[in-house]
Amino acid sequence: MTERMVVVGGDAAGMSAASQAKRLGGDRLEVIAFERGAHSSYSACGIPYWVAGDVADGEQLVARTPEAHRANGIDLRMLTDVEAIDVQGGTVAVRDLASGRRYRESFDHLVIATGAVPVRPPLPGCDATGVFGVQTLDDGAALLAGLERLQPQRAVVIGAATSVWRWPRRWPAGRWR
Repeated sequence: MTERMVVVGGDAAGMSAASQAKRLGGDRLEVIAFERGAHSSYSACGIPYWVAGDVADGEQLVARTPEAHRANGIDLRMLTDVEAIDVQGGTVAVRDLASGRRYRESFDHLVIATGAVPVRPPLPGCDATGVFGVQTLDDGAALLAGLERLQPQRAVVIGAATSVWRWPRRWPAGRWR
């Protein structure tokens, strides 16, 4: 009998769990993973190095593409948001962000690996133009675009996680990374 595992979150923790479960379960386990973003299995800790210019492109931070996961037998659904979980009923309510289609998927096993949400202090100006929160590759791209657009003379970094932010000693001419 085939069992089904649903993984909510397609970054490092979720896809590591999905990959390990698939290796151990083989054909006896169907694995479906949902990721609301456009990237899977990327190094969030590398985003500061991308912003600083030490990494040329955000795509270099992707360890495994959705296609690679699918080739390993994991049904990875990108741009898909899990809106509700019914633990008793063993289902998740899902919305495809591209089409807007809503549907349910059943599960025998559930892994929730959605990561953290940056804490923004309730201070005036936290939502002002030029204030960025960086957690995903899309956030990194938005920060780089903002630097290009706004061309700030200085920056302040508030908070840090596992990597060290550094402002480059000098920016390449005409570029902000």
